[in-house]
Amino acid sequence: MLDFINKQVLTDYNMLVEIGEQYSSDAKVINELVEDFNRTSEILRVSVQEILKTINEVALAAAEGAEGTTNIAEKASIVVKKVDAVMKQSEASQNSSDELLRLIKKFVV
Repeated sequence: MLDFINKQVLTDYNMLVEIGEQYSSDAKVINELVEDFNRTSEILRVSVQEILKTINEVALAAAEGAEGTTNIAEKASIVVKKVDAVMKQSEASQNSSDELLRLIKKFVV
């Protein structure tokens, strides 16, 4: 019986201890991998947040630029209308001057 315990049971027990130690070692390696994955995921999450923030800032700047361009176009349109009105007034003044000169010529003695 002691021979059976020494050869079979003790051998099986030692193998079980080795397997347990290997499982423990494997668990530590897997734990380190998961921790590395967690750190990398966190870095990636922060990077994606920064990218999204930058994209939003670019979109906001583009919208502000578009709004500024629209304002410039509106102001330019107003200037064109006012210049057109000035030109029409100028033409009317020229016509009035021409008419006045024509009338003055009639009074020349």
